[in-house]
Amino acid sequence: MSVMEGGDITIENANNAASYLTIEGVGSDAVVNGMGIRLKAASNIEVRNLGFMNCNSTAGDNVGMQQDNDHIWVHNCDMFYGNAGSDADQVKGDGALDNKTSTFCTFSYIHFWDNGKASLLGLSENTTAGLYVTYHHNWFDHSDSRHPRVRFYSAHIYNNYFDGNAKYGSGSTEGSSLFVEGNYFRDCKHPIMTSMQGTDVWNQTTQVNDPSNMGTFSGEAGGTIKAFNNVFDASNGANNMRFVAYADPNPTFNIAGKISSTTDFDAYVPATRGETVPNTVKSKLGANIYNNFDTDATLYVKNLVIDEPAIAKDKVIQYSGRISGGDLKITYNNAVDDASYLVNVAEKTAVTNYASSMVFIQGETAAVVSSQTLSTSTDNNQTVAAGTAIDTMIFTWGGDATDATISNIPASGITFVKDIPNKTITISGTPTANISYTVTTSGAAGTPATSTGTITIAGSTPGDEIHNFTTSGKVSSFYTITGNMNSTAGVATYDGLALTARLKIETATTITYTTIAPSTLTLVFDPTFAGTIKLNNVSYTVVSGIVTIPSIPAGSNTISKGGTANLFYIKSVFSTLGLAQNNPSSKLTLYPNPVSSNLYLSSSNQKIENVMIYSITGSLVKSISNNVENIDVSNLNAGSYLVKVTTDQGSFTQKIIKK
Repeated sequence: MSVMEGGDITIENANNAASYLTIEGVGSDAVVNGMGIRLKAASNIEVRNLGFMNCNSTAGDNVGMQQDNDHIWVHNCDMFYGNAGSDADQVKGDGALDNKTSTFCTFSYIHFWDNGKASLLGLSENTTAGLYVTYHHNWFDHSDSRHPRVRFYSAHIYNNYFDGNAKYGSGSTEGSSLFVEGNYFRDCKHPIMTSMQGTDVWNQTTQVNDPSNMGTFSGEAGGTIKAFNNVFDASNGANNMRFVAYADPNPTFNIAGKISSTTDFDAYVPATRGETVPNTVKSKLGANIYNNFDTDATLYVKNLVIDEPAIAKDKVIQYSGRISGGDLKITYNNAVDDASYLVNVAEKTAVTNYASSMVFIQGETAAVVSSQTLSTSTDNNQTVAAGTAIDTMIFTWGGDATDATISNIPASGITFVKDIPNKTITISGTPTANISYTVTTSGAAGTPATSTGTITIAGSTPGDEIHNFTTSGKVSSFYTITGNMNSTAGVATYDGLALTARLKIETATTITYTTIAPSTLTLVFDPTFAGTIKLNNVSYTVVSGIVTIPSIPAGSNTISKGGTANLFYIKSVFSTLGLAQNNPSSKLTLYPNPVSSNLYLSSSNQKIENVMIYSITGSLVKSISNNVENIDVSNLNAGSYLVKVTTDQGSFTQKIIKK
């Protein structure tokens, strides 16, 4: 492109109506990766069949109608995460599809994949005249908000599928007029909202409308919404869906008697599609009225025949996004993701590690591709109730990878099937114990790709494992002990215990055990012993007869001779590094994983106090205090590490892989 601004492809044709341009992706794997498309003073532009990912959030949006555009059509695109921006609400990127001072635009059959801010419509136009935009048959797939969030514009929003939206659906401010019809809202927390009234200012805790303390739209004056023939499906119940219709004394999603629904309402619901909204229906803040653009015979809306909501939903699922749904698909867990607006780790990892399969264009010489890729259909980590099967996980290798292997499976009820022609490994089963596993690619060229995960049975966090040679000799159900007891008693004390029986630590002595969670190991020797002991062939120094080894990752471990010694007592503790004290991990994520340079931390209402990174042998390799959003790990050697994050709500540990 002859013009590139802030890394974006910029389209500008001085509003030349005869200068038509289509920018189109060919096939199911066409992507705009690491940048966006920006339109300025452009007319008659079509953007279609492209996937957008890793856009620079400081520079702009996935697709941005920046200013002074008209007759724009964006359709059949996939909107994935952008890079985290500097603002708190940019952790998933900035806007996926934003529109400012641009009119006669249509956005259709777009798949929004858990975007934080799907689509802003209007900014500082300060007029409601001549601004028309249409949204239809879009899949707002677990995206959080702005579907769209509208200032000033007249917007026709029809036949979209709102699917598990954690914040809100469509929102009206600053005198905008929204005709919202024929949409399917599935577990969308606040489907339709008008600024500073109704659901926008409803305080669920105090059960009153509270504009002084509540509000999604930063205190802006409201617009007006006409809502007709929408389906509100709250069957999942994760989001406490709420909708207040004008003048309805007993709204379906409101507690009767708490508000005056002629002033505190979300939308006007007419008896027929063609009914005009009376001028007596006004926004509570700003007294703005609906302009009834949908009944204007000069516009297409009046005589349009649309799909029924259920039919529209099916069409959206079948046809939105790129051809055949594109080459990257994310599977969401409705039970969790409907109400969550945190970064989805599986999506962030897949997007960050995405590698194109394109090798050359037209007559060019084929490029040398030197990367091995590995993707997964679901989250690598699963927790299930005892006796419950896991969701099937499918790992697909590609690029220069010619094969893949998996470690630690089959085991404990979990099996896998490798399909070499289709380049997949499928993991399934019902776990009988906790499992940690690793999938690794191989090939003659490129760098192997690795993906790790855990399968955990809910409530199966292990308790402390203690072995006292004085009371139990060499008999243990947890530790496998090979060696000889010392025939002479010794004397040591630990944790108030009087210890006498001792295991001789000699060349032939080994103690092996397997953990299913990170742990801390304590060994008690003769009080005068000041030599070394080995754990997994790494030497640790004993001080005054005691050594404590922190941050041991889950897996198989072996204790063996360092120096000649006598061992009284062994303790493995699973309640320090590795397990959350207040379990904030559900509100905090680390990504990408595996990581090359910057490791990002996404937290919800938590203040990060410090971050410590340990090597797999327990050595502290990096420590950072204060509230941080990312950590430079580019100087670390490739391998596995444990990251312990302490917040004002507790601490948790996650294993990462440095590429």
